[in-house]
Amino acid sequence: MNNHNTTIKHLSLLFGLLIATFSAFAQTIINGQVLNSESNAPLVGATIQAMGSDYGTITNHQGQFNITASTDSLIISFTGYNTQRIPVANYVQFLTIYLTEGADLPLVTVLGLNQPEINLQLPASVQEIPKAQIQRTDELNPAPLFNQIPGMFMQSGALNTNRITIRGIGNRIPFGTAKIRAYLDDIPLTNGVGETVLEDIDLSLVDNISIHKGPTSSSYGAGLGGLIQYQTNIENRPNQYLASQQFGSYGLSRTVLQADLSENNLPYQLTINGSRTHSDGYRSNNTYDRYTFSTIAKWYAKHGREKATLFINYNDIEAGIPSSLNANDFSDNPEMAAANWARVSGGENYDRLLLGLSHNRQWLSSEHKHRLASTISLFSTARNNFEIRPFNILRENNRALGIRTKIDWQPEKSIHSPTFTAGLEFFNERYQWTTNDTEEGGTLGELQSDQQEIRKYYNLFAEFQWTPFSKVLINAGINLNETQYTLDDRFPQDQTDQSGAYAFQAIWSPRLQLTYQLTPRMNWYTTLSHGFAAPTLEETLLPDGSRNPDIQPERGLNLETGSRGSFLWGKLSYELAVYRMWISDLLVARRTELDQFIGINAGSSIHQGFDARLTYRIPNKPGTYARLFYSFSDYFFDDFQDGENDFSGNALTGQPPHQVGLEVQWTSQQQIYIHGRWRLTDAFPILDNNELESDAYQITDIRIGWDKTLGKRWKLSPYLGVQNVFNEKYASMVLINARGFGGNLPRFYYPGLPRNFYGGIRLVYQM
Repeated sequence: MNNHNTTIKHLSLLFGLLIATFSAFAQTIINGQVLNSESNAPLVGATIQAMGSDYGTITNHQGQFNITASTDSLIISFTGYNTQRIPVANYVQFLTIYLTEGADLPLVTVLGLNQPEINLQLPASVQEIPKAQIQRTDELNPAPLFNQIPGMFMQSGALNTNRITIRGIGNRIPFGTAKIRAYLDDIPLTNGVGETVLEDIDLSLVDNISIHKGPTSSSYGAGLGGLIQYQTNIENRPNQYLASQQFGSYGLSRTVLQADLSENNLPYQLTINGSRTHSDGYRSNNTYDRYTFSTIAKWYAKHGREKATLFINYNDIEAGIPSSLNANDFSDNPEMAAANWARVSGGENYDRLLLGLSHNRQWLSSEHKHRLASTISLFSTARNNFEIRPFNILRENNRALGIRTKIDWQPEKSIHSPTFTAGLEFFNERYQWTTNDTEEGGTLGELQSDQQEIRKYYNLFAEFQWTPFSKVLINAGINLNETQYTLDDRFPQDQTDQSGAYAFQAIWSPRLQLTYQLTPRMNWYTTLSHGFAAPTLEETLLPDGSRNPDIQPERGLNLETGSRGSFLWGKLSYELAVYRMWISDLLVARRTELDQFIGINAGSSIHQGFDARLTYRIPNKPGTYARLFYSFSDYFFDDFQDGENDFSGNALTGQPPHQVGLEVQWTSQQQIYIHGRWRLTDAFPILDNNELESDAYQITDIRIGWDKTLGKRWKLSPYLGVQNVFNEKYASMVLINARGFGGNLPRFYYPGLPRNFYGGIRLVYQM
């Protein structure tokens, strides 16, 4: 235990030295928000330029900006609005700028300006992945993007088998992602027991990804691991048609068609997106087919204070499941599927429909000294799944309906005026499932179980943000969650009726954050927050399919301090965080039979570590940068009793103690780019007794492309990419605490792809 305390002391000392060093180089950074003077609606894509220089930026999806420059004035412009010159005083921390509608001014594009990497207005431990970075991947799987975020670790056993963990939370889930909340805009992507399938959302539809690390977002459920929010900002899209075609190794073929439709004199915007993806797969029984169709429609009232959004997303997926391999097969024949899964042609076939309708209203106009806005969202999901497994055939039917409402209120238009947010999210899901014997060849056999579960939860949340002084920001929030399950056992043949209602105790999750602006370019924050994670379906079920009434949610308390900012005139930016999280009622998946698990509350763990990310941008070279990240993860079992075994003090299973990554991009004046990623993942224990570790590995990806403009309306973007350039042999996903049955070796490993190639072309026509 002394070693852990010493580590934290060393990290704290290093953190303090870095802050002191960076402070010496600090320059002026100006933060603010650009709003419509009548409706108080944020203006997305407004241009902010430092007077007397070529330095500038544009506002984000919330109308916010930060700009680093030595200037006494800013020029603010936006199409259709009167340009303003705003004087800037040295003591100003935050500017609220109101533009009035006026002459139809030409749009100013800020392509040649230096845009700082860091947004000081982001909450603690939040990092964003913009559209340009998303498009530098193959857009099939977010793993390369997420694995460049310090503190985040995504393993991918196949396109339909992934596990995402944030700061070690969720690493004990056998075959999926849980304990992390996920949203598409304001629509939950997480089901009633905390499971998330992000691969159902095609990345071509996403404009920005926000990642909250740790339980820092009370308004989105206070998830123990954090929050992943996909954002579709179609307000910022031009009127255009897009077609994309990609090919690659192992029979990869992917087609995307998209239309973004908008007119300046019409009060609507519409995006229609369709895609088809096919892969033969690297391994046997590894084919993958996905069809998606999505529509986003936005309508705006003429007075500018009201808008409505409709979202529709449909997926049809059919995929084989090769499952994991033992050490010998992983080494000698990684292309094979697990013998028992291959014998029954195991796989899944499911379709999912996601619907959302939201309405936003600004209730008070600019002549009032206070602002009031409301948002209400209705959402629904429907999913049908047929999954062939060696031990049974699973048939699932999910139907969910929910509502989310939020009210924002600011008493006065002043940077010192507090802002209040309060709301409610209610979710109701009906989950029906049956299991049948798996006969020879994967055919349906005798019924084993027939169950229905009603899952309900509600989140009540409130947030408070206040700037009492020019350099101090206080942000507080609280979330109240109550989760209930009602089980209906409809299989009397086993003479055991597990029907009943089960409710977890209501959980209060508070959060308090203090942010201090050390210099105009640098801030420091401290956060104390609480989060929780309800048990997943696998953890609530016993091997016979009945409900475990004794299991309880995991709970965690997170203490974190960090800083973000920039120096060297905005060329070098940084993000640093030191944290310690205490987890109680630790949920452990215990393997009882071949490919079957139960969940138990087995004790507590401590997650402490250090995240860092540095970005260097070359002046006057847009699209040219280098980004380095490092994660140190010192996670261990504080009190962990599993049967007769005492694993207290052991390193947490499934978490690399060190991860290092480098991302580099060079872009010429002709818009030819070379983009590369390198990542080192350290060895980590895969048994709770720490007697066996996975191997460390390094992965390098490279991509070359050209964004060519043809005339005034056409844009052509061909590209070629190589993944795993040096043909590293590694496990892309590891099943921790695997056990062997019937004299067979335990199957820990999902083989990662060897060196593979892809290429494609994107064609855009702007109207």
